[in-house]
Amino acid sequence: MKKISLFLTAALLIVAASCINQELNSDEAQPLKLNLTVAGPSGPDTKAAKTAWTEGDKLNCWFDKNDVNHKDPDLVITYTAGAWKAGSLRDGITLNETGYFSIVYESTNDLSSYSFVKDYAHHVFNPQESTLSRTSTISNQRCYCRPLITTAQFIQYTFNNNTLTATIRSVDWSVESKFKVLIKNLPQSNLSAKDYVLEVDNTSKPWTASAGGGFDLFNASYNNRLSPEFGTVSGNNFGMAGGIQEDDGIAFYYNFLWCYDPSENPTASTISITLYEGTTAKKSFLKENVLFDPKLTYCYGVSIDYSKFN
Repeated sequence: MKKISLFLTAALLIVAASCINQELNSDEAQPLKLNLTVAGPSGPDTKAAKTAWTEGDKLNCWFDKNDVNHKDPDLVITYTAGAWKAGSLRDGITLNETGYFSIVYESTNDLSSYSFVKDYAHHVFNPQESTLSRTSTISNQRCYCRPLITTAQFIQYTFNNNTLTATIRSVDWSVESKFKVLIKNLPQSNLSAKDYVLEVDNTSKPWTASAGGGFDLFNASYNNRLSPEFGTVSGNNFGMAGGIQEDDGIAFYYNFLWCYDPSENPTASTISITLYEGTTAKKSFLKENVLFDPKLTYCYGVSIDYSKFN
């Protein structure tokens, strides 16, 4: 397996907050410039999904029309000790002088923990399932502990003298996780993050939040695309998402808060948020005047103190 040099200019989800500019380097000290902000509007109850790269962050890359009939990405780029470093190309991968690749960032930084289901056209990567996943509570539909997921696809590159060069524009990135709820100050217990499940419903209309799984990766040759293509994976129809442990609490991510008709403007709604602890305990909380636009290009974050649940 061969290390490669990097020269990337990447703008990742530049939105409301100010950008984080950091100089990044590969093992051979090739400069990278990368801007990062994944955040919603400012406010006392909002919680940014991500505002800076942290130790261990990974970008998973798949190149050209290479077969995706495998779990490992073609290349993983890791943020470590304040710099980005390129790993080795997957065995059997040969890059063209010019070509295209696709990228997924998922905030657990542990793609190896995902289940991997494949068929002739596409391959589904799903994170671990919650404790409630196969109980009667959700009628045997899976409930995944979905992290923050963002993707970029069909990114053009050149590869010369063992150096990969590419530009990733802000418009190239797609926020797959559009809504986040962070529960803060949970009491100490022997429960893990996956033992907590959040159910989100819009009480103003008969809609539930879309609780997705991981991501779908289509073969480029099947879709006649330049590089493998990402698709969204559905989870369950009950608005229930498993928890993800973060530094300041347990987070729950959704594809959408709810779905509007494209011709309809979003209106303020009341959402019912129910927190399941283990397999039995249940606590509810109403949050009023929530205005959510399904056309968001960022992840809208809400933080709620545990004490607000009944």
